[in-house]
Amino acid sequence: NGMAGFWVSFKIDDDDEYWLMLESRRLGGAEGWQWLGGAGVVLLLSLLGGLIISRLINLPLARISAAAKAIAEGEEPKPLPETGSSEINETNRSFNQMVADLKRIESDRALILAGISHDLRTPLARMQLEIEMADLSPEARDGMQSDIAQMDAIIGQFLDFAKPTETTNFTQINFSDLIAEAAQDAGRLPDVRITTKLEPDVMIDGHSVDIRRVVNNLIENARRYGRTPGTELLELDFIVHHDTIDGQKRAVLEFSDHGKGVPEDQIKQLRKPFTRLDTARGQANGAGLGLAIVDRVIMRHGGHLMLDNRSDGGFLIRIDLPVARNKAHP
Repeated sequence: NGMAGFWVSFKIDDDDEYWLMLESRRLGGAEGWQWLGGAGVVLLLSLLGGLIISRLINLPLARISAAAKAIAEGEEPKPLPETGSSEINETNRSFNQMVADLKRIESDRALILAGISHDLRTPLARMQLEIEMADLSPEARDGMQSDIAQMDAIIGQFLDFAKPTETTNFTQINFSDLIAEAAQDAGRLPDVRITTKLEPDVMIDGHSVDIRRVVNNLIENARRYGRTPGTELLELDFIVHHDTIDGQKRAVLEFSDHGKGVPEDQIKQLRKPFTRLDTARGQANGAGLGLAIVDRVIMRHGGHLMLDNRSDGGFLIRIDLPVARNKAHP
């Protein structure tokens, strides 16, 4: 009849013929909305399925990453679940075995260090006693006692360098008070002059013995190399304060002397074990582990060590550590 549309012909009882007509615009509109709705549902389901699959695949990797980070920070991670596909199961089993082996190695090393300390220092003590009882000249006795003291100090440096730091046993430390005590002890020496500028109640988490060992190593290193030129006097500056570094609040120690400093091209070498820049800062005894011990202890406490020359002469050591998690005193 001249009407444009979608026509469907059918019969009922093979007698009467009927026609059904849908307008083209209505049929086209319905098909467009159906396709759009179907495509949206398929896309949504695809995204949800992809997200679930991605999480299932990345979850084992995230667990391994978190466990590896815990090991790097000196903590013992929880065992990884040995479930899933054969590849993931084998990887987790190997990782758990590695953690167990590392723990066993740490335990064996602690036992070996204790044995070394006893086995080496016992003969030194006997030698010291024999020297005291021997009929020697004062010059020979003083020289032998000096050699024994140097050997004992070197053994102590080796043990301090190899000693692990257990972060699980950290306690809260008043960093300001600890530095004040160390400065007071050093100031009792007749050839040492101390200047302090300490912000009160700067709190950190860590081992007080290890942190005090760090400060003592810095003072001993300065006594060997940092004396003011033209004098036998050691002038030290201690500054403790809070600072914000990379958006985080940190506890900062600035330790400096008024000596000759270090050649710029050799500063990086100071962190390396068994390195002594005697030609740059005078002759001294030691194993070259002082700053290497400091760097290792500070790193285990989550801190950073910076070495540089002062603009007005001398050497500057800057240490920053994470502040304590709360302000309560231990």
